[in-house]
Amino acid sequence: MRNKSLLFWDEPEVNLNPKLMKDLAEALVDLTEKGVQIVLATHSLYLLRELTIARARKSAKIPARFIALSLVDDVVRVSQSDVLEDVDPVASLDAELEQGDRYLELP
Repeated sequence: MRNKSLLFWDEPEVNLNPKLMKDLAEALVDLTEKGVQIVLATHSLYLLRELTIARARKSAKIPARFIALSLVDDVVRVSQSDVLEDVDPVASLDAELEQGDRYLELP
């Protein structure tokens, strides 16, 4: 990938060992610093958090944009922000929290 390249990647975490997601996130941040624009579609909260961590550790200068789409009363709602925490809803976060509640309720 070269400067001014564009990478579209749908679900990069599919079939990827979670231990490697940290490396993937760091590689993606490195690519952006080299001028590659990246558009990802993911349902992985883990990957989203690894990207946020990698950007913070590398003091990434290139801006990121998080976008979530949701369906409310048959209307597509768009939520977006420069930081993951301000996007609402994050379906993967809601699902993870709900799963955590069910897990904690196990006997």
